[in-house]
Amino acid sequence: MPYRFKLPIGDWSGGRTGCDWFDCVSDKSIVEIREVFFQLQEKLGVSPDHFLCHYGVNTPERMEFKQFREYMPVVPDPDHRGDFNKELKYWQEMGVCSDDFAQLVVNMLNKADPTLNITFEEEVIPMLPFYGYDDQDRHISFLGTGCIS
Repeated sequence: MPYRFKLPIGDWSGGRTGCDWFDCVSDKSIVEIREVFFQLQEKLGVSPDHFLCHYGVNTPERMEFKQFREYMPVVPDPDHRGDFNKELKYWQEMGVCSDDFAQLVVNMLNKADPTLNITFEEEVIPMLPFYGYDDQDRHISFLGTGCIS
């Protein structure tokens, strides 16, 4: 039975910078996934909560990148692949976005325990409100805006 869970990248408490949420699926429960996360430092020698962990900093330093390189997503530009300095330069110029960081976390968890088999959920759950108007010229506006401060 697949287990679904949310992977927040950023400040999920609603604080400083906000958060991007990623829906994931695993062959193991969230309790088992969390246990693997707690063991990452021991199993891999690094943990994602020690990478790009300062507010507003999305570019890796050389030493950071050296530790996390094997878990990073594949560099999209083929001219930068396979060479440490070129890959580092790519990530320093482009910055690591939340999608990249989510992939890094999933890669690390799956490396530490391949039986987790974590993937990103492909099912898109539609939102009740929508942009624009439907074919009958109807629209659903923002709901409960006054409740949010």
